Amino acid sequence: MMHRKLSFLLPAFLLFLAVSAYTSGIDRISIDTGLIYIGNSDTDSAPSPILRTLGFHIPVFRKNLFVISTGMLFWGNYYAYNGVRALPQEMEAPGDLWNWTLASMIDSKFGIEYPFNDTLTAGSDLGLSFLLRFPIVSSKNAGADSISVLKYFFSAGRFFYPETSIYLIWNLSKGWAVSFTATSYYPVFHLWDGENLPFYDQLLLTGLLSFIIKI
Repeated sequence: MMHRKLSFLLPAFLLFLAVSAYTSGIDRISIDTGLIYIGNSDTDSAPSPILRTLGFHIPVFRKNLFVISTGMLFWGNYYAYNGVRALPQEMEAPGDLWNWTLASMIDSKFGIEYPFNDTLTAGSDLGLSFLLRFPIVSSKNAGADSISVLKYFFSAGRFFYPETSIYLIWNLSKGWAVSFTATSYYPVFHLWDGENLPFYDQLLLTGLLSFIIKI
């Protein structure tokens, strides 16, 4: 079900990439796919989800070894509201209380790329990301909770995620490459949200395989 819901995003962001590449100095486009881990410390809800993701990244500025890039990553997950928090939920959980939520991570990163040779390039970066989550479909019993879920996501800065990542690019030819990226998104809002949760709760970790088109 999640795959069908995510599939409608593909034409939209491919069109966005084509327009961006045509109207700017972008030298490559990365189409990303992989897995995301979402930390959850609440034992009365679903275990920490591991979900499939789809997205893209583009460098918008490059000078020597320095690169500034931006991109988006999409995934979907089920959440339920327990009266205090929005928590990951399984669709088959008792009570039929779920809200299917579309998430999009928008990031801007500054980093360094070091080419070892013509084939391999290593890179690392850090940046600021904004996580936008919107309940799209709700079960019959949870329809009234969708507003509470939305409010939780956007209160206390729970959409703000600093990030760090490392990656390796393998150049296949003049026009194509693949890369492997590991990224951590840090829930710094725990410093002020007053929930007294462990650090890993709402920590996001991604592992991505990217197909790079050189322009």
